Amino acid sequence: MGVFLLSVAIALVVATMGLFGFASGEAATGQRVEARVVTAWPCGRAEGMEVVRYSLDGREWEAQFDGCGHEADETVEVTVAAGHTDPLAHAADAAGGQGRFGRRLGGLLLTFSGLAGGLYAVLVRRGPRGTPLPALGPFDLPELRRSTARLTARVRRSR
Repeated sequence: MGVFLLSVAIALVVATMGLFGFASGEAATGQRVEARVVTAWPCGRAEGMEVVRYSLDGREWEAQFDGCGHEADETVEVTVAAGHTDPLAHAADAAGGQGRFGRRLGGLLLTFSGLAGGLYAVLVRRGPRGTPLPALGPFDLPELRRSTARLTARVRRSR
């Protein structure tokens, strides 16, 4: 029963931390801008990237675009890093994380997996069907050593 309670407690703590945003893991978002494809690149070839040109803060910028299959002079919406620290533009509508309900769903699934793992441990500890749950008595270290020695001797004889 202790394994069950421990697994439930761990699952609840981790799920609560995720719900309150302690382990959000979300990357910093940049600014969304309209960009024009300067150099198009087909999706079948992996060794290159498209180049886009966009206007931000009254200046023209050019960056590599992590997309493919666009036509030259096509307008795409991209996300660029704040302060222009990253020379790479990302597609603005690309899925960049877990979405709106991903963290909550992940916490719920983690809680259910903790419950399932704890219940499985109880069933394994119980043994075959029809046997009652064992009562955990006081811990007896000398008896544990004797039973371990008997088991070790039996394994050595069987070789």
